[in-house]
Amino acid sequence: RAVPGFSKAYTCPINDDLDFVKFRPIDGIYLQYAYIVTDTLEKIINFSFIDSIDFGLASIGICRVYGVAYEGEFAARVGNQLRNIAFSDECWDLSNNFVQIIRTVPVPHNVFTSNGESSATVCVGDGGADELSFTTDDATGIPKAFVATDEQDQILAYSITSTLNFEGALPGKCRVYSVSYTGKFSATPGEVIHSSDLGDDCFEVSNNFVIVERVNSGPLCVVSLSPTENNKSYFDIAPNPISDKFTITKTDLGEASGISQLDIFDLQSKRLASYFLEAKQETISVNLPNGLFIINLSNNEGKIWVAKIIKLE
Repeated sequence: RAVPGFSKAYTCPINDDLDFVKFRPIDGIYLQYAYIVTDTLEKIINFSFIDSIDFGLASIGICRVYGVAYEGEFAARVGNQLRNIAFSDECWDLSNNFVQIIRTVPVPHNVFTSNGESSATVCVGDGGADELSFTTDDATGIPKAFVATDEQDQILAYSITSTLNFEGALPGKCRVYSVSYTGKFSATPGEVIHSSDLGDDCFEVSNNFVIVERVNSGPLCVVSLSPTENNKSYFDIAPNPISDKFTITKTDLGEASGISQLDIFDLQSKRLASYFLEAKQETISVNLPNGLFIINLSNNEGKIWVAKIIKLE
């Protein structure tokens, strides 16, 4: 495997940098070990007796790296077909798998939330995880990092996974860019993303950004019940996740018995539907796309309780 344990690695052949990739056997201790580089047709194009290989002088393309443990004198040569030779004049064992080395250049691309939006709203300061997932229209498979900046493009935080957690941040707006990269990604908070060195090899910042608005009030934020009410359950929504309808059951506890209106909002705080509640238990029919939605329940005195529902087919 390529250290730190991947079966695929990306390098950028267009710059003047050294593109060393380090390898290790998955298991076992061997007295003699070699790494065999082949093309995609398994013709040997290089080999190494040390665990690092520089792909910096190679052209754009794909190659494979196999491992072979052996005793005696190493016998493979450049130009041999991998499966048609003996690797030594004594015993040898070829790895069951290979590491794919993809020599390519990051390309221009666009970033979106995982549901294809160019903006999103999260409620911060409520003690819950405020995670958003992101994706791009880049089909190359090159690794991506997602970088949050302020409105002046100064880097705030980043993730090399598809998810960023905004809990703990102050209310306000930020931007999320995608960075396609080869080699090792790095980013320094406080630097401007477009003038920052974002890794030790090639990288490409997305053409656009996702606007994330961080709020600490409004329909998206769950309002805690007052301490004197001991945070008891004042209503029940079932089922949740929902399909095309759900049932709300009000309790007789305090102010909750006066709940008279139900409003449904999306995550951008847009009101989608309103219902007046007259009975203790009512079934609500909805026409919503799949996703997460906010329910506001209010009584005649203006007190609001908030819940979240998930719509699934």
